[in-house]
Amino acid sequence: MWLRHYMCGSIIGWIFSISASTVTRCIRKYLPFLHKALSYLLPWPSIGERNFGAKHLSTGEKISIIIDCTEQAILKPGNKLKEQAHFSGKKKCHTMICLAACCPTGKIYYVSDSYNGAKNDPAVYNLPEVLLHKRLQYDEWICGDPAFAFISNHHPCITTSPPKPTISKEKAKLNAELIPIRLVIENVFGQMKKFQILRQQFRHNIKLHHLIFKTVACLINLKIKKTPLRSIID
Repeated sequence: MWLRHYMCGSIIGWIFSISASTVTRCIRKYLPFLHKALSYLLPWPSIGERNFGAKHLSTGEKISIIIDCTEQAILKPGNKLKEQAHFSGKKKCHTMICLAACCPTGKIYYVSDSYNGAKNDPAVYNLPEVLLHKRLQYDEWICGDPAFAFISNHHPCITTSPPKPTISKEKAKLNAELIPIRLVIENVFGQMKKFQILRQQFRHNIKLHHLIFKTVACLINLKIKKTPLRSIID
């Protein structure tokens, strides 16, 4: 109920006849256990699983994973240094940012930890604990938006191109093929943000954010396991 509707502690306390402070203590105590119990739903897949979920383009590339970052607004930090660290130039507010990767069928393969909103997408990807291309075979391509074009310096990566009048017919055709694939990760974020705790301004301790984001990702994988993503969307 808390993850789905993000009710304040006083309302949950009224429903269950407990105090708001007890609600907060229960959340902090049991959230790690919930995440650990569901973590089996978010393992890094084997090469066989990645090949099964891959999408082959007409030009021959095999898209194995699609990546993107998403941000969530948080309460304004009281510390000046934290204010600067969390201020997102893109969102024009204080945020936390996470990177996620999924396959072309929508199953979530990876969710990063939560980072300060001042980091942009390339900065998050370049963190040593992320660098997803190091987990892939060289013939497995990464798909993302133009912000991730730099990955092609290290690993095969294909990105959508912004629409331009001068774009070639070949590039326009490839773009038309790539856009529905890249939108899968946006659809995944859309499913995750049906949980109000990821849609509304985050009101709790930001140290809990990565646990909540990963727990919701596990729940979405459980949903996708029963009902394919495209069926959910359609």
